[in-house]
Amino acid sequence: MNENNQQLAIITALIEVLNTLKSTYENPPEQKPSESVTEMLTVQECCDEFKGLTKYTIRKLVADNKIAYVRAGDGKNGKVLVNKDSLAKYLGKTDG
Repeated sequence: MNENNQQLAIITALIEVLNTLKSTYENPPEQKPSESVTEMLTVQECCDEFKGLTKYTIRKLVADNKIAYVRAGDGKNGKVLVNKDSLAKYLGKTDG
């Protein structure tokens, strides 16, 4: 009988673990949004944000890979989105 009690205790413990896993699966913990969301700017927005820059200058920095960017769309016709922090760092602007 003692062996049956041990088996029953093991089965009970396994059921508790499975219930905990089921609860976690059905109600996953909320994930906090990343605090370091990268802000991307269009070429025009770069000019508006950083006074004195021209569209040509921004496009030249992109072409020379001096600032981080992504191209949204196909090929050379895709819209250029510039990483704001990368541009600020390149220009030496460290604070807001």
